[in-house]
Amino acid sequence: FVSGGTQMFAMALSNEALRYVSYPTQVLGKSCKMVPVFIMGLLMTKKTRSISEFLTVGTVTVGVVVFNMAAPVKPGKGGGSDSAYGLGLIVASLVLDGLTGGIQDRVKEKLAEINPGTDKKPKMTSFESMFYTNIAGAVVALVLCVGSGQMQEGIALCQA
Repeated sequence: FVSGGTQMFAMALSNEALRYVSYPTQVLGKSCKMVPVFIMGLLMTKKTRSISEFLTVGTVTVGVVVFNMAAPVKPGKGGGSDSAYGLGLIVASLVLDGLTGGIQDRVKEKLAEINPGTDKKPKMTSFESMFYTNIAGAVVALVLCVGSGQMQEGIALCQA
């Protein structure tokens, strides 16, 4: 359930950041998502990773940054100004993205631990992990929507 909450708040912070940073800045920041997910996975699961995994994360991240930075800027489509607050929101969103991945890894480990007597240890598939995370995120979003009064406003708007 927690991974759904962290995923939902990561999306909310990322969307809120767009009010304070340019879209290219937000895309560049979020495209580096692999780094915090990898780091949180290391910290939360205590697994060791191979040098090739570190190189893969580094290479993909550098490639994405170079690709985004090398794109030509169209006339009149400049990036605009970015505030420190907006950049902080992107960093917080990346931290929550990392937590989401780390939590999902921990759940997969716990599933294997609580079923020690079976010949074939149950393993949660990526699809199941995404399904449960998204269901939990939807519940969190629904609670926040109702609690903030936005559900009533939305229903009223649809009925108008």
